[in-house]
Amino acid sequence: MLNEIMFVAVVTVFCNKCGNNKVKKIGLSPQGKQRYLCKNQECKKSFILDYTNNETLKK
Repeated sequence: MLNEIMFVAVVTVFCNKCGNNKVKKIGLSPQGKQRYLCKNQECKKSFILDYTNNETLKK
C-alpha cells in the first residue's frame, strides 16, 4: 500500500463583469481554454479566465 499525500487546489471563479461567484463551465474556446457563464440573471456574461495575446506568443 502506498502512503501518498495528495494536495488539491480549489479556485473560486468570479465573473469579471459583475463579480458574482456563481458561474458555470460552458466548454472550451477554440484555443482550448475553459469558458464560463455567469449565472447572475442580470449579467449572464460568458468569459475566459486566462486571456492570452497570441501576437506575443509568436515572437
